[in-house]
Amino acid sequence: MALRQESQVFIRRSDARIETLREIIENIQKGKWAPDGEEVERALRLGKSERDDRQWEEVMKEIEEEDSRWQQEAQRRRELIEQQETAKAKFAALASPTAYSEPTASDDTASKATPRPKKKITADDYFM
Repeated sequence: MALRQESQVFIRRSDARIETLREIIENIQKGKWAPDGEEVERALRLGKSERDDRQWEEVMKEIEEEDSRWQQEAQRRRELIEQQETAKAKFAALASPTAYSEPTASDDTASKATPRPKKKITADDYFM
């Protein structure tokens, strides 16, 4: 129970600090504040105590870690989609009616291409 309350307090503090950062960034982008001005320091409460500075460092570290996790998850999803598309393409090629058919006389006269060799279908053809 105490751990849950502690995590909720941490989340609320983090959300409040993120909102403060968002407001600071908006004011800097609008030109209201200088990036290294006193307004920013006051809003961040920098220099007041080491505890506040440490808390800001923790928030920034948490944001970076979360961003890294999101990027890793997105990369994993992209790779999974790519694997699925490759498997679908292989399956479609193997499922075509001419993939394993015997060449006929009309096929030989119509095109001089060499016939596709017969191949035994394996599980690797579907999933790799």
